[in-house]
Amino acid sequence: MLYFVVLVLQQCSVYVYRQNCILADEMGLGKTIQSITFLDHIYKYGIRGPFLIIVPLSTLGNWQREFEGWTDLNVIVYHGSSASRCMLQEYEMYYKDEKVH
Repeated sequence: MLYFVVLVLQQCSVYVYRQNCILADEMGLGKTIQSITFLDHIYKYGIRGPFLIIVPLSTLGNWQREFEGWTDLNVIVYHGSSASRCMLQEYEMYYKDEKVH
């Protein structure tokens, strides 16, 4: 558990200092949950996104399920026909900044 906390804190540090970071280790060590936890943390801190996550098609369902299980973030899977993607763009993808009047 401590390993996981340290890695999430490292991600936060990398973000604050505007550096790049690649998560690479063996499968099953929590990269998906670590990334989701990081995004949820910065969202709760006041950084509202939007966030774009690009994943292999074979893992889309897992990422969506994990986001919905671990966070209250609005998750949109941008995949499908051209018409369905256009509908997602028009009705689901928006950014509302509460500070802008």
